[in-house]
Amino acid sequence: MNKSPSTNPDLDTTRPTALYKPTTPRQHTLTVAIPASLIHNSKRKLELRTQLAGTIARALAVFCVDEVVIFDDGDGPSESETHPPGPNSTALTAFSHPGHFLAMILSYLETPPFMRNRLFPMHENLAKAGLLASLDLPSHLRGTEGCDYREGITVRAGREGTYVDCGLAAQRLVKGVEIPGGTRVTLRLDGEEGGEAEAVGPEVPREEGGYYWGYSVRDAASLSAVFTECVWEGGYDLSVGMSERGEEVTRTIEGILGDKERRGWKHLVVVFGGVKGLEEAAKNDEQLVRMGAGKENVKELFDYWVNLLPGQGSRTIRTEEALWMGLMATRRLVDER
Repeated sequence: MNKSPSTNPDLDTTRPTALYKPTTPRQHTLTVAIPASLIHNSKRKLELRTQLAGTIARALAVFCVDEVVIFDDGDGPSESETHPPGPNSTALTAFSHPGHFLAMILSYLETPPFMRNRLFPMHENLAKAGLLASLDLPSHLRGTEGCDYREGITVRAGREGTYVDCGLAAQRLVKGVEIPGGTRVTLRLDGEEGGEAEAVGPEVPREEGGYYWGYSVRDAASLSAVFTECVWEGGYDLSVGMSERGEEVTRTIEGILGDKERRGWKHLVVVFGGVKGLEEAAKNDEQLVRMGAGKENVKELFDYWVNLLPGQGSRTIRTEEALWMGLMATRRLVDER
């Protein structure tokens, strides 16, 4: 076969996107809310439940999700009715507290590999985590890669400040600030070998540098808590609920993009239900029931009520499948904002 004159023989296609390129700095965020019960959809084997959590983490990373909220939808053993694991407990929770288990796996995978052993002591929940594929986030920098920002863990503090291990040959000094040892911090580097650094908020690489810097993990005791405990000032100004009883997704997205006011959203949340849908989560939410927002009218909680795949061939679409589909379908809301 003859080669085209424009063919580049040195082109490496083995990992064409291995190096993340920052985009325009952004203030807006994408949040995904998923039910803890999705872990119960897997068979009662730690390896399978760990793999399911890994699939969720991959979707969050690929689609640049900034926050994931894991809410108790009451479909399965209620985490609020059983004793939660203590902060120093290393007991397995994959079968008793699925939200706790999922949050730990997602947090573990989001953490840069060189920091994991110090931030995550030995725990039964992580016994199979080594089987999972890497997220390879922009914040998971190699020691030879340059970047204005890095994640690090504090090593020691003294009169001059705090020394931080950020995966480079030399530690960086955060001058004039004492931070407890073993604390994860985000650094803005000065560019010099072994020089000083500034501790900044984890949102700074996104807001100032245009980087996708990973996701935060939040637990919510119920569906309503997804909204009432929102960390963003003013809450989510655009919410989308996923349901097979909703409106066709393409038409919905076009409508949002055609609305100038809606198109200028700051904080978007996309909420997925479990096997029995978001209706089940609303039925089991005492606060919503008291407010009169239960199973029959749960869609009123959202700005948009969306059906991802009308005419689906399977009886059900699993939550982990809906997550990939939903993030792909709503991608335009982020890209064309």
